[in-house]
Amino acid sequence: MTIASLETKIADFESSNDVDSQENVALDKCLTYLKIKLKELLGESLNYERALEDLEAFNNTINLHVYHYQEKLSEISYKWQFSTDKLSAFNFFIERSCPYF
Repeated sequence: MTIASLETKIADFESSNDVDSQENVALDKCLTYLKIKLKELLGESLNYERALEDLEAFNNTINLHVYHYQEKLSEISYKWQFSTDKLSAFNFFIERSCPYF
């Protein structure tokens, strides 16, 4: 949202501030506005980076749990000499439900 408003403001600044025009006086006001917006963007980008790191950590945790789940299913099928087809209800979770997480 900040980026969209910043893009429109920049377009307004470019159209209203000609090099030879007397409206160049407002250039300081425009630059101050842009400085403030850049500081806001820095804060937002840090929050975005943290959110991405959290998502990556959650994804790694889910993948690790899926791996352990598959290992346990393999152990069960080996120990009880089942084919993995007999555990299809449990495999369904891995094949159909896990990708949505």
